[in-house]
Amino acid sequence: MEQWDVIRVHCTQIPRPHDKYCISVIPKENGFFFINSEPPRFRKAREVAVEIANHELHCIQHNSFVDTTTVEYLLLEEVTTALAEPDRHYGQMAPFLRQRIVDAVNGHGVLTPDEIVAITG
Repeated sequence: MEQWDVIRVHCTQIPRPHDKYCISVIPKENGFFFINSEPPRFRKAREVAVEIANHELHCIQHNSFVDTTTVEYLLLEEVTTALAEPDRHYGQMAPFLRQRIVDAVNGHGVLTPDEIVAITG
């Protein structure tokens, strides 16, 4: 798995465990941004969320949102299980979507300095 790969992972560490579309942003540490159906609840996160239209990312069925204020560190077992099933791996995110996410991360300054460097290069 590489940075900017999109995979669908069954996440057990979230309320109501379920499948999530995830963007690999810090692959060496299993760090991901979640793709959510709704914008984030908290005002600051909602203001800097990246909206992705369903025609911009082939694996989503409706417009969705990326909360760039929180890197989710997933269990290795969950990621490995997802990668073992080819229909859960959607390949690389388009460069224009990556740039939107990088711009948001650089703009809000909420993540740790190490996370910012790892995501933005």
